[in-house]
Amino acid sequence: MNILFVTPWLQHPAARGSCRCYYLLKGLSERHQVTMLSPVTGQVPDGVLDDIQSYARQVFTFPTGWLENTGSRYVGGALPARARRGLGHRKVLARMKEKLNALAEGGEYDLVLLHGKAVFPVVKDFDRLPVVIDACDATSLRIRQQMALASPLKRLLLSYRYIQTRQLEGTILRKTPHLAIISYRDREALGQSEILILPNGVDSSYWKRTSQRRRPRSVVFTGVMNYRPNEDAATYLMNDILPRLWKRFPGLTAAIAGRDPTPRLIRRAQAEPRITVTGSVPDIRPYLEDAEVFVAPLRAASGMQNKVLEAMAMEVPVVCTSIVAAGIRVESAQAPVVVADRKEAIAEAVADLLENPREASRIGAEGRRYVVDHFTWEKTTQRLEGLCWEAVREARGTRQKSSVSDAS
Repeated sequence: MNILFVTPWLQHPAARGSCRCYYLLKGLSERHQVTMLSPVTGQVPDGVLDDIQSYARQVFTFPTGWLENTGSRYVGGALPARARRGLGHRKVLARMKEKLNALAEGGEYDLVLLHGKAVFPVVKDFDRLPVVIDACDATSLRIRQQMALASPLKRLLLSYRYIQTRQLEGTILRKTPHLAIISYRDREALGQSEILILPNGVDSSYWKRTSQRRRPRSVVFTGVMNYRPNEDAATYLMNDILPRLWKRFPGLTAAIAGRDPTPRLIRRAQAEPRITVTGSVPDIRPYLEDAEVFVAPLRAASGMQNKVLEAMAMEVPVVCTSIVAAGIRVESAQAPVVVADRKEAIAEAVADLLENPREASRIGAEGRRYVVDHFTWEKTTQRLEGLCWEAVREARGTRQKSSVSDAS
Protein backbone atom coordinates (compact mmCIF):
# COMPACT_ATOMS: atom_id res chain seq x y z
CA MET A 1 0.00 0.00 0.00
CA ASN A 2 0.91 3.65 -0.49
CA ILE A 3 -0.26 5.37 2.70
CA LEU A 4 -0.70 9.05 3.51
CA PHE A 5 -0.14 9.30 7.28
CA VAL A 6 -1.49 12.46 8.95
CA THR A 7 -0.20 12.96 12.50
CA PRO A 8 -0.81 15.70 15.13
CA TRP A 9 2.93 16.37 15.64
CA LEU A 10 6.31 14.89 14.72
CA GLN A 11 6.57 12.01 17.18
CA HIS A 12 9.89 10.42 18.10
CA PRO A 13 11.48 8.87 21.22
CA ALA A 14 13.95 11.78 21.37
CA ALA A 15 11.15 14.37 21.29
CA ARG A 16 8.43 15.22 23.81
CA GLY A 17 5.28 13.21 24.25
CA SER A 18 3.81 10.10 22.68
CA CYS A 19 5.79 7.95 20.23
CA ARG A 20 2.81 5.98 18.92
CA CYS A 21 2.98 7.42 15.39
CA TYR A 22 6.72 6.82 15.19
CA TYR A 23 6.43 3.13 16.01
CA LEU A 24 3.43 2.66 13.68
CA LEU A 25 5.41 4.32 10.88
CA LYS A 26 8.39 2.10 11.62
CA GLY A 27 6.28 -1.05 11.51
CA LEU A 28 4.23 -0.14 8.43
CA SER A 29 7.35 0.88 6.50
CA GLU A 30 8.57 -2.72 6.46
CA ARG A 31 5.94 -3.65 3.85
CA HIS A 32 4.42 -0.36 2.65
CA GLN A 33 5.32 3.12 1.39
CA VAL A 34 4.35 5.79 3.91
CA THR A 35 4.23 9.54 3.30
CA MET A 36 3.86 11.58 6.50
CA LEU A 37 2.27 14.99 7.06
CA SER A 38 2.96 16.52 10.49
CA PRO A 39 2.79 19.91 12.19
CA VAL A 40 6.04 20.96 13.87
CA THR A 41 6.22 23.18 16.94
CA GLY A 42 9.57 24.68 17.91
CA GLN A 43 12.97 23.19 17.22
CA VAL A 44 13.15 19.54 16.14
CA PRO A 45 15.89 17.72 18.10
CA ASP A 46 18.98 16.80 16.10
CA GLY A 47 18.67 13.54 14.21
CA VAL A 48 14.90 13.20 14.67
CA LEU A 49 13.90 14.18 11.15
CA ASP A 50 16.66 12.07 9.60
CA ASP A 51 15.53 9.02 11.56
CA ILE A 52 11.87 9.49 10.61
CA GLN A 53 12.82 10.00 6.97
CA SER A 54 14.69 6.69 7.01
CA TYR A 55 11.31 4.96 7.39
CA ALA A 56 9.05 7.29 5.41
CA ARG A 57 8.88 7.73 1.66
CA GLN A 58 8.46 11.47 2.24
CA VAL A 59 7.92 13.71 5.26
CA PHE A 60 6.06 17.01 4.90
CA THR A 61 6.29 19.26 7.95
CA PHE A 62 4.17 22.31 8.71
CA PRO A 63 5.64 24.83 11.20
CA THR A 64 3.04 26.15 13.64
CA GLY A 65 4.75 29.41 14.61
CA TRP A 66 3.49 31.46 11.67
CA LEU A 67 2.10 34.31 13.80
CA GLU A 68 5.39 34.73 15.60
CA ASN A 69 7.12 35.24 12.24
CA THR A 70 5.96 37.04 9.10
CA GLY A 71 3.23 39.57 9.76
CA SER A 72 3.06 39.03 13.51
CA ARG A 73 3.34 42.77 14.19
CA TYR A 74 0.27 43.39 12.04
CA VAL A 75 -1.79 40.20 12.57
CA GLY A 76 -0.90 38.53 15.84
CA GLY A 77 0.92 41.07 17.93
CA ALA A 78 -2.20 42.39 19.68
CA LEU A 79 -3.70 38.93 20.30
CA PRO A 80 -3.32 36.90 23.50
CA ALA A 81 -0.96 33.92 23.24
CA ARG A 82 -3.80 31.39 23.33
CA ALA A 83 -5.62 33.14 20.49
CA ARG A 84 -2.40 33.25 18.45
CA ARG A 85 -1.90 29.52 18.96
CA GLY A 86 -5.50 28.85 17.89
CA LEU A 87 -5.14 30.91 14.74
CA GLY A 88 -1.79 29.29 13.99
CA HIS A 89 -3.28 25.82 14.41
CA ARG A 90 -6.13 26.56 12.01
CA LYS A 91 -3.68 27.96 9.47
CA VAL A 92 -1.56 24.82 9.68
CA LEU A 93 -4.60 22.58 9.29
CA ALA A 94 -5.59 24.48 6.15
CA ARG A 95 -2.12 24.03 4.67
CA MET A 96 -2.10 20.32 5.55
CA LYS A 97 -5.52 19.87 3.96
CA GLU A 98 -4.36 21.59 0.79
CA LYS A 99 -1.28 19.36 0.63
CA LEU A 100 -3.28 16.20 1.29
CA ASN A 101 -5.65 16.96 -1.58
CA ALA A 102 -2.75 17.71 -3.92
CA LEU A 103 -1.03 14.41 -3.07
CA ALA A 104 -4.25 12.39 -3.39
CA GLU A 105 -5.00 13.96 -6.77
CA GLY A 106 -1.94 12.27 -8.26
CA GLY A 107 -3.63 8.88 -7.99
CA GLU A 108 -0.68 6.94 -6.51
CA TYR A 109 -1.96 6.59 -2.94
CA ASP A 110 -4.28 3.91 -1.56
CA LEU A 111 -5.57 5.43 1.67
CA VAL A 112 -5.20 8.07 4.37
CA LEU A 113 -4.30 7.06 7.92
CA LEU A 114 -5.00 9.77 10.51
CA HIS A 115 -3.96 9.75 14.15
CA GLY A 116 -5.79 11.61 16.92
CA LYS A 117 -8.41 14.35 16.96
CA ALA A 118 -6.32 17.52 16.70
CA VAL A 119 -5.81 17.09 12.93
CA PHE A 120 -9.23 15.63 12.12
CA PRO A 121 -10.29 18.81 10.21
CA VAL A 122 -7.70 17.84 7.59
CA VAL A 123 -9.85 14.85 6.54
CA LYS A 124 -13.30 15.98 7.69
CA ASP A 125 -14.50 16.71 4.12
CA PHE A 126 -11.96 14.52 2.33
CA ASP A 127 -13.38 11.76 0.10
CA ARG A 128 -10.75 11.06 -2.57
CA LEU A 129 -9.38 8.01 -0.73
CA PRO A 130 -10.55 5.65 2.02
CA VAL A 131 -9.78 7.01 5.49
CA VAL A 132 -8.60 5.01 8.51
CA ILE A 133 -8.67 6.89 11.83
CA ASP A 134 -6.64 5.95 14.87
CA ALA A 135 -8.72 7.92 17.39
CA CYS A 136 -6.27 7.02 20.20
CA ASP A 137 -8.57 7.62 23.19
CA ALA A 138 -12.02 8.76 24.33
CA THR A 139 -11.08 12.22 25.54
CA SER A 140 -14.64 12.88 26.70
CA LEU A 141 -14.20 10.07 29.27
CA ARG A 142 -11.31 11.88 30.92
CA ILE A 143 -13.11 15.23 30.90
CA ARG A 144 -16.15 13.68 32.56
CA GLN A 145 -13.94 12.23 35.29
CA GLN A 146 -12.26 15.61 35.80
CA MET A 147 -15.67 17.26 36.16
CA ALA A 148 -16.41 15.07 39.18
CA LEU A 149 -13.29 16.44 40.94
CA ALA A 150 -13.59 20.09 39.88
CA SER A 151 -14.92 23.20 41.63
CA PRO A 152 -18.35 24.49 40.46
CA LEU A 153 -16.80 27.12 38.17
CA LYS A 154 -14.25 24.71 36.72
CA ARG A 155 -16.99 22.12 36.27
CA LEU A 156 -18.96 24.61 34.19
CA LEU A 157 -15.98 25.25 31.92
CA LEU A 158 -15.28 21.53 31.63
CA SER A 159 -18.91 20.82 30.75
CA TYR A 160 -18.59 23.08 27.72
CA ARG A 161 -15.41 21.25 26.70
CA TYR A 162 -17.15 17.92 27.28
CA ILE A 163 -20.01 18.81 24.93
CA GLN A 164 -17.57 19.97 22.24
CA THR A 165 -15.48 16.81 22.58
CA ARG A 166 -18.49 14.51 22.43
CA GLN A 167 -19.63 16.25 19.26
CA LEU A 168 -16.20 15.84 17.71
CA GLU A 169 -16.04 12.17 18.68
CA GLY A 170 -19.47 11.64 17.11
CA THR A 171 -18.33 13.30 13.88
CA ILE A 172 -15.26 11.03 13.77
CA LEU A 173 -17.40 7.94 14.30
CA ARG A 174 -19.60 8.96 11.37
CA LYS A 175 -16.67 9.77 9.08
CA THR A 176 -15.48 6.22 8.52
CA PRO A 177 -16.20 2.66 9.67
CA HIS A 178 -12.45 1.98 9.71
CA LEU A 179 -11.65 3.08 13.25
CA ALA A 180 -9.12 2.11 15.91
CA ILE A 181 -8.73 3.08 19.56
CA ILE A 182 -6.16 2.39 22.23
CA SER A 183 -8.07 0.40 24.90
CA TYR A 184 -11.25 -1.52 25.65
CA ARG A 185 -12.21 1.08 28.25
CA ASP A 186 -12.10 3.88 25.69
CA ARG A 187 -14.06 1.83 23.16
CA GLU A 188 -16.76 1.18 25.72
CA ALA A 189 -16.91 4.92 26.49
CA LEU A 190 -17.66 5.60 22.81
CA GLY A 191 -20.28 2.84 22.68
CA GLN A 192 -18.94 1.32 19.46
CA SER A 193 -18.07 -2.36 19.95
CA GLU A 194 -16.77 -2.81 16.39
CA ILE A 195 -13.86 -0.36 16.76
CA LEU A 196 -10.48 -2.12 16.55
CA ILE A 197 -8.33 -2.08 19.70
CA LEU A 198 -4.75 -0.95 19.01
CA PRO A 199 -2.81 -0.84 22.29
CA ASN A 200 0.55 0.85 22.56
CA GLY A 201 3.59 -1.35 22.53
CA VAL A 202 6.38 -1.43 25.10
CA ASP A 203 10.00 -2.08 24.19
CA SER A 204 10.63 -4.81 26.74
CA SER A 205 14.33 -4.98 25.83
CA TYR A 206 14.69 -1.33 26.91
CA TRP A 207 12.33 -1.42 29.90
CA LYS A 208 14.16 -4.21 31.68
CA ARG A 209 15.76 -4.52 35.11
CA THR A 210 19.53 -4.65 35.41
CA SER A 211 19.51 -5.40 39.15
CA GLN A 212 17.16 -6.86 41.72
CA ARG A 213 18.35 -4.45 44.41
CA ARG A 214 15.78 -1.88 45.46
CA ARG A 215 15.84 1.01 47.88
CA PRO A 216 14.03 -0.14 51.05
CA ARG A 217 10.70 1.55 51.78
CA SER A 218 10.50 3.55 48.55
CA VAL A 219 7.69 4.31 46.12
CA VAL A 220 7.61 6.06 42.76
CA PHE A 221 5.18 7.74 40.38
CA THR A 222 6.27 8.84 36.89
CA GLY A 223 4.82 10.92 34.07
CA VAL A 224 4.66 14.33 32.50
CA MET A 225 3.85 16.37 35.57
CA ASN A 226 2.14 19.38 34.03
CA TYR A 227 -0.46 17.07 32.48
CA ARG A 228 -3.47 17.73 34.68
CA PRO A 229 -4.43 14.12 35.58
CA ASN A 230 -0.79 13.37 36.49
CA GLU A 231 -0.46 16.54 38.55
CA ASP A 232 -3.68 15.68 40.38
CA ALA A 233 -2.46 12.13 41.02
CA ALA A 234 0.92 13.35 42.32
CA THR A 235 -0.77 15.88 44.60
CA TYR A 236 -3.19 13.21 45.85
CA LEU A 237 -0.24 10.89 46.55
CA MET A 238 1.72 13.55 48.46
CA ASN A 239 -1.14 15.04 50.48
CA ASP A 240 -3.48 12.10 51.14
CA ILE A 241 -1.62 8.81 50.72
CA LEU A 242 1.97 9.33 51.86
CA PRO A 243 0.99 10.78 55.29
CA ARG A 244 -0.91 7.54 55.99
CA LEU A 245 2.11 5.47 54.94
CA TRP A 246 4.49 7.54 57.07
CA LYS A 247 2.54 6.54 60.17
CA ARG A 248 3.70 2.95 59.56
CA PHE A 249 6.96 3.63 57.73
CA PRO A 250 8.42 6.95 58.95
CA GLY A 251 11.48 6.61 56.72
CA LEU A 252 9.57 5.88 53.51
CA THR A 253 10.67 7.99 50.52
CA ALA A 254 8.76 8.91 47.37
CA ALA A 255 10.03 9.97 43.96
CA ILE A 256 7.77 11.96 41.62
CA ALA A 257 9.79 11.51 38.44
CA GLY A 258 9.06 13.26 35.16
CA ARG A 259 9.45 16.48 33.28
CA ASP A 260 7.63 19.80 33.72
CA PRO A 261 6.49 19.58 37.36
CA THR A 262 4.12 22.39 38.25
CA PRO A 263 5.08 25.02 40.87
CA ARG A 264 2.57 23.44 43.25
CA LEU A 265 4.35 20.07 43.10
CA ILE A 266 7.76 21.68 43.53
CA ARG A 267 6.61 23.68 46.57
CA ARG A 268 5.12 20.58 48.19
CA ALA A 269 8.33 18.60 47.75
CA GLN A 270 10.43 21.46 49.14
CA ALA A 271 8.38 21.28 52.34
CA GLU A 272 8.96 17.53 52.78
CA PRO A 273 12.50 16.05 52.52
CA ARG A 274 11.15 12.53 52.06
CA ILE A 275 9.65 13.55 48.68
CA THR A 276 11.77 14.11 45.58
CA VAL A 277 10.30 15.85 42.53
CA THR A 278 12.92 15.26 39.86
CA GLY A 279 11.81 17.33 36.88
CA SER A 280 13.23 16.22 33.55
CA VAL A 281 15.73 13.36 33.78
CA PRO A 282 17.80 11.73 31.01
CA ASP A 283 16.59 8.25 31.96
CA ILE A 284 13.55 7.33 34.06
CA ARG A 285 14.56 3.67 34.47
CA PRO A 286 16.84 4.13 37.52
CA TYR A 287 13.89 5.60 39.45
CA LEU A 288 11.75 2.59 38.57
CA GLU A 289 14.53 0.15 39.38
CA ASP A 290 15.08 1.75 42.81
CA ALA A 291 11.43 1.64 43.89
CA GLU A 292 9.69 -1.11 45.81
CA VAL A 293 6.23 -0.06 44.61
CA PHE A 294 4.88 2.03 41.74
CA VAL A 295 1.82 4.02 42.84
CA ALA A 296 -0.55 5.37 40.18
CA PRO A 297 -3.45 7.04 42.03
CA LEU A 298 -4.98 8.70 38.96
CA ARG A 299 -8.55 9.90 39.42
CA ALA A 300 -9.08 10.88 35.77
CA ALA A 301 -7.70 8.95 32.81
CA SER A 302 -8.35 7.97 29.23
CA GLY A 303 -6.18 6.18 26.71
CA MET A 304 -3.44 3.92 28.00
CA GLN A 305 -1.12 4.65 30.90
CA ASN A 306 2.27 3.91 29.32
CA LYS A 307 4.03 4.76 32.57
CA VAL A 308 2.25 1.86 34.27
CA LEU A 309 3.18 -0.60 31.51
CA GLU A 310 6.80 0.58 31.70
CA ALA A 311 6.85 0.02 35.45
CA MET A 312 5.37 -3.45 34.97
CA ALA A 313 8.00 -4.26 32.33
CA MET A 314 10.62 -3.25 34.93
CA GLU A 315 9.03 -5.75 37.39
CA VAL A 316 7.88 -3.05 39.77
CA PRO A 317 4.62 -4.09 41.50
CA VAL A 318 1.88 -1.59 40.72
CA VAL A 319 -0.87 -0.19 42.94
CA CYS A 320 -3.35 1.80 40.87
CA THR A 321 -6.93 3.00 40.73
CA SER A 322 -9.60 1.09 38.85
CA ILE A 323 -9.67 3.62 36.00
CA VAL A 324 -5.96 2.98 35.39
CA ALA A 325 -6.39 -0.80 35.52
CA ALA A 326 -9.27 -0.58 33.04
CA GLY A 327 -6.98 1.10 30.52
CA ILE A 328 -4.43 -1.72 30.48
CA ARG A 329 -6.70 -4.76 30.50
CA VAL A 330 -6.88 -7.05 27.49
CA GLU A 331 -9.76 -9.13 26.23
CA SER A 332 -8.47 -12.37 27.72
CA ALA A 333 -7.01 -11.21 31.04
CA GLN A 334 -6.99 -8.60 33.77
CA ALA A 335 -3.71 -6.85 34.45
CA PRO A 336 -1.70 -8.23 37.42
CA VAL A 337 -1.87 -5.03 39.46
CA VAL A 338 -3.32 -4.20 42.88
CA VAL A 339 -6.44 -2.06 42.46
CA ALA A 340 -7.63 0.40 45.11
CA ASP A 341 -9.60 3.64 44.78
CA ARG A 342 -9.99 5.26 48.20
CA LYS A 343 -6.94 6.91 49.72
CA GLU A 344 -7.09 4.62 52.75
CA ALA A 345 -7.25 1.53 50.52
CA ILE A 346 -4.39 2.73 48.32
CA ALA A 347 -2.17 3.31 51.35
CA GLU A 348 -3.09 -0.10 52.77
CA ALA A 349 -2.32 -1.84 49.46
CA VAL A 350 1.10 -0.16 49.23
CA ALA A 351 1.86 -1.05 52.86
CA ASP A 352 0.95 -4.71 52.26
CA LEU A 353 3.43 -4.91 49.37
CA LEU A 354 6.16 -3.18 51.37
CA GLU A 355 5.71 -5.72 54.17
CA ASN A 356 5.43 -8.75 51.86
CA PRO A 357 8.42 -8.69 49.47
CA ARG A 358 7.70 -12.19 48.19
CA GLU A 359 4.20 -11.17 47.05
CA ALA A 360 5.58 -7.94 45.62
CA SER A 361 8.16 -9.92 43.66
CA ARG A 362 5.47 -12.29 42.33
CA ILE A 363 3.27 -9.41 41.13
CA GLY A 364 6.29 -7.71 39.56
CA ALA A 365 7.28 -10.85 37.62
CA GLU A 366 3.69 -11.43 36.45
CA GLY A 367 3.51 -7.80 35.37
CA ARG A 368 6.49 -8.16 33.07
CA ARG A 369 5.08 -11.36 31.52
CA TYR A 370 1.76 -9.60 30.96
CA VAL A 371 3.43 -6.70 29.12
CA VAL A 372 5.64 -8.97 27.00
CA ASP A 373 2.66 -11.15 26.04
CA HIS A 374 0.15 -8.41 25.19
CA PHE A 375 1.84 -5.08 24.42
CA THR A 376 4.22 -5.20 21.46
CA TRP A 377 4.46 -2.79 18.54
CA GLU A 378 4.75 -5.74 16.15
CA LYS A 379 1.29 -7.07 17.09
CA THR A 380 -0.25 -3.59 17.10
CA THR A 381 1.17 -2.76 13.66
CA GLN A 382 -0.10 -6.04 12.22
CA ARG A 383 -3.62 -5.27 13.45
CA LEU A 384 -3.47 -1.75 12.00
CA GLU A 385 -2.21 -3.15 8.71
CA GLY A 386 -5.22 -5.47 8.56
CA LEU A 387 -7.58 -2.54 9.15
CA CYS A 388 -5.91 -0.58 6.34
CA TRP A 389 -6.20 -3.49 3.90
CA GLU A 390 -9.87 -3.83 4.82
CA ALA A 391 -10.46 -0.15 3.97
CA VAL A 392 -8.59 -0.45 0.66
CA ARG A 393 -10.42 -3.61 -0.41
CA GLU A 394 -13.78 -2.09 0.46
CA ALA A 395 -12.98 1.04 -1.58
CA ARG A 396 -11.82 -1.04 -4.56
CA GLY A 397 -14.98 -3.15 -4.39
CA THR A 398 -17.13 -0.01 -4.34
CA ARG A 399 -15.29 1.39 -7.38
CA GLN A 400 -15.68 -1.88 -9.29
CA LYS A 401 -19.42 -2.00 -8.60
CA SER A 402 -19.70 1.63 -9.72
CA SER A 403 -17.82 0.85 -12.96
CA VAL A 404 -20.07 -2.13 -13.71
CA SER A 405 -23.16 -0.02 -13.00
CA ASP A 406 -21.92 2.77 -15.29
CA ALA A 407 -21.13 0.29 -18.07
CA SER A 408 -24.59 -1.24 -17.93
